[in-house]
Amino acid sequence: MYPSVTFNLHRVPFLLEPGYHAQPPDFTESHTTRMIRKFGTLESFESYKSRHDLPGRGMEVGLDALGFVQSNLSRRVQSSTVDSHRLVQYVHNKHGEEAGEGVAAYLGREHFTNAGVLNDRNLLVRAAVENGCDEEDIKDFLASKRGLDEVMEVIDRLGDLGIHSIPTLLIGGEVVVGGAVE
Repeated sequence: MYPSVTFNLHRVPFLLEPGYHAQPPDFTESHTTRMIRKFGTLESFESYKSRHDLPGRGMEVGLDALGFVQSNLSRRVQSSTVDSHRLVQYVHNKHGEEAGEGVAAYLGREHFTNAGVLNDRNLLVRAAVENGCDEEDIKDFLASKRGLDEVMEVIDRLGDLGIHSIPTLLIGGEVVVGGAVE
């Protein structure tokens, strides 16, 4: 018989595009523009997209029924996610893990299926209100810089640990499963 092991998973902030944080707060760019910048050409991006087959892999686990399809993925708009991370942490700390995870799930659904922009204040407020938060409290929080230092500290720490992709699983402070690589 093996001993029982308990794991606690904890969501931490991670920036896929750290440079976005240095842009004006309302900065956005299309997903295609971001990918051309990343891969060099539209043809290289299309080739990668074909090999990666994200929608096909999503379909295998039923995500297409939730709107996770290529037409929606192609409409995505990229932006800084710092305020999204601040909000998830704030809601988690104030209202509990379930509410914080609810906000994260809401934002993910909106981003991947409805081209929701993750620095859009109205979207952030809706995500929190849908998860039981007071609208005025959330607006006040987002208008402030509360939580910014803490989020940036975690992001810096992840960089110090050599984490450059998500999801990444750490056990005892050591990376045991790295995130998406390509």
